[in-house]
Amino acid sequence: MSKLSLMTAQGLKDISPVNINGLGSIATSSMATFQDRLYLAAICETGKKSYNGKILRYDSENDSWEEVYAAALEGENNYKGVGSGNSPSGIPLAIAFLEETPSLIVSFLSPSGSQLLRSEDGKTFHTLPEPQLDKHLLSFRCLLPFQNRLYAIPADDKAKNVICACDDSATGKWQAVNLPGFDSLDNQAISQIVAFNNCLYAGTVNPETGCQIWKIQDTEQTPYTWKKIISDGARGYTFNSFVSSMVVFQGNLYFATGMPADGYDRGNDIPISAPEIIRIYPDDSWDLIVGAPKFTPDGLKVPLSVMGAGFDDSHNCTLQFMTVHNECLYVGTQGKGGFQLWATEDGEIWEPIRLEPLSDRRDIEIYTVVTTPLGLVTVLGKTNLQNTDNPSKPKTHDLEVWLGK
Repeated sequence: MSKLSLMTAQGLKDISPVNINGLGSIATSSMATFQDRLYLAAICETGKKSYNGKILRYDSENDSWEEVYAAALEGENNYKGVGSGNSPSGIPLAIAFLEETPSLIVSFLSPSGSQLLRSEDGKTFHTLPEPQLDKHLLSFRCLLPFQNRLYAIPADDKAKNVICACDDSATGKWQAVNLPGFDSLDNQAISQIVAFNNCLYAGTVNPETGCQIWKIQDTEQTPYTWKKIISDGARGYTFNSFVSSMVVFQGNLYFATGMPADGYDRGNDIPISAPEIIRIYPDDSWDLIVGAPKFTPDGLKVPLSVMGAGFDDSHNCTLQFMTVHNECLYVGTQGKGGFQLWATEDGEIWEPIRLEPLSDRRDIEIYTVVTTPLGLVTVLGKTNLQNTDNPSKPKTHDLEVWLGK
């Protein structure tokens, strides 16, 4: 296995490919660490209209993957109408580590709703009752444990603008903890949820006026009393139509804006624009980190990084992820020129990370980057595999996994 030098000052010295041969074409994937092991959940294309849900565990000593779960999923029609997710293909899939139990929980899309799995040992996965909300079966694309409850973002159209929660996933009983769209149909979906400063934060998809950020602190009192702290796409309006990522870094909350990645949001007749990055403080004030200067009710906001939207690159039309690793914040973007990886140690001075020779490849895109005890794991997929005869069919990718140390 060859190792390649990186030109970076953030302590990421080398990166090497992780053997993952034989997995086949991937529709979408998600990663998590559990008991110091790396887990990959993926929906794999196995035939013309057939998919498998798989969970694999990585053996770092032998550089090999062990399949710990596999089950057939059915029908491409089951994947339609769920394209607002944060996974590149829009197919719902989520994996999360429940620290309180401890256990690993995985949500796959199933023919009739959701396959929700749980494991206490990382080897045996038990199928939980199908999640229901008012007798409606749910599929999830984001799971978040917070204050002894499990929160989730549904993927299906009927419930995509609410946040669901349950006290015990073994019961299958879930409840909505916000009014649909926070009482505004302009908020067409919830795109992100994250815990920060002992509060639950939620970001929305709003192509009418721009994305919003809401938060709730007291989860003991029902119904929840949510507070809106960002509106109008942080004065980027419809050019910041949804929250593409949120992460806590050095005591503050960072979020990135975004738009669809195909160059134009045809459904809402909005041209594409590069993403911005904004920092929210515990007192709900905020600063612009990367983006275009703008006037706000709090005065003029200028980018503290002195970089415009998309890190001064208008071709960076999508921000794929943000993650914290070894006290650095990493951000991955995707555009017509391929992907870019950026890092910062203080949130304001950013450095491009060149991943030789990955940065010169135009046939791949970043799925996600996950911090693990093994190092920084980068998941990539080969692009240009979309079925042009059937555009509704989700893109599939040949997966590549790289480990940076």
